[in-house]
Amino acid sequence: MEQKIIATADAMAHFFPPFYLWVGKYAGRDFPELMERNMRKAERDYNEKILFDEERKMVKEQYDILKKWFNYKIV
Repeated sequence: MEQKIIATADAMAHFFPPFYLWVGKYAGRDFPELMERNMRKAERDYNEKILFDEERKMVKEQYDILKKWFNYKIV
């Protein structure tokens, strides 16, 4: 149970914008590649690494915002 709690808490920390700003600063990738990678990470964390329904509900709004950010296409 402790491992599930720690894994969930770690994944939840990835749903706040400062995490992705830090990743962007140090990633060394071009912008489109970085956005695609971030989207895959957010999806994986939300769907596979948050192991409790109540906690998943807690970050749902942030998850939806991040999906919009990462899927935004610059014209």
